[in-house]
Amino acid sequence: MIEITLVLNLITTIMTMLLLMLILMMVKMLLLSMQKKKMKKKMIKNKKKNMMIMTMMMTMMMMMMMMMMMMMMMMMMMMMMMMMMMVVVMFF
Repeated sequence: MIEITLVLNLITTIMTMLLLMLILMMVKMLLLSMQKKKMKKKMIKNKKKNMMIMTMMMTMMMMMMMMMMMMMMMMMMMMMMMMMMMVVVMFF
């Protein structure tokens, strides 16, 4: 059982790391868009671009949330399966 918990912990840590990386990327994108905004000549074009970036970020966040939920569900299922296996082993 200890090994299983360790593996689960590893998976969770990896997922969190990925999330952090994605967030960092988003921040970078935002910063880039902000820098572009400073140029007054291309303001009109950049507004559309910024809107696009914002929408993309929103979608990305939604996707990440979904992924996390899926991972949690999978982990729960794995735990349940392991418990069942343990019970079966105990009985036989």
